Amino acid sequence: RAHIAVNPDSEHLPVARANGITAALTMPSGGLVPGMASLIRMDGWTTEDLVIEAPAALVVNWPVMHINRREGARPKPEEQVERRDAQIRQLRELFATVRAYRKSRKEGRGGSAGLDLRSEALIPVLDGEVPVLVTVRDVRQVQAALDWARTEGVQLIIGGTGDIWRASAELAAHSVPVIYWNSYNLPRRADDAYDTGYTIPLKLFEAGVEFCFAHTSSPAFARYLPEEAGRAVAYGLPHDEALRAVTPNPARIFGVDHRLGS
Repeated sequence: RAHIAVNPDSEHLPVARANGITAALTMPSGGLVPGMASLIRMDGWTTEDLVIEAPAALVVNWPVMHINRREGARPKPEEQVERRDAQIRQLRELFATVRAYRKSRKEGRGGSAGLDLRSEALIPVLDGEVPVLVTVRDVRQVQAALDWARTEGVQLIIGGTGDIWRASAELAAHSVPVIYWNSYNLPRRADDAYDTGYTIPLKLFEAGVEFCFAHTSSPAFARYLPEEAGRAVAYGLPHDEALRAVTPNPARIFGVDHRLGS
């Protein structure tokens, strides 16, 4: 649970607030399923004061789908495939375990002795009450995550950068929102235009994908969020859409638009 680790006295909070940011998603990192993200406000005396919504999403770092098949690649291609498949299998097994646990609890089996706190925390995800925020860097990860979410029946949010815009049609067709971050990143493909990262918001908008901006490299850089929106406008995104992408859109994506964002 990410909000437990937030320091209410951190100087990052007033700095972000001074640049217009009143709320933020704080999320754990590392591993396949790091944990639960929390929506917090930028002003509060205690951790409890900061929390707007917790949990706001389950964070899943989707396995790398690209296989490096160059001569001398380390680890070897077959080892890369094995690692990727093992991680996807681990994710499916986790949700199968939670589903079986939920069924057991509903049937009244196990009692308090059979209580599994990890599975308990994931039941709202299976019930559609808490979305899954899948972090990605390329279109193959997006497509794999879409297939997985349909199979598991979970509410999906895609967060990432790279060439995720190439899956815009699929994202729009399934009404999956996107958190687009770090447009500073270089294009992922050698034949991409230099400004690919800057034009992705326009491509998402034209495809009908609901999206919002983020800047995730470090809490110290959250203050650059307005620049992400401004740069997208400079590269074709309508001004009003850029404004929505830092106000009502993120609130709607996390189900708090009745309280924030407009």
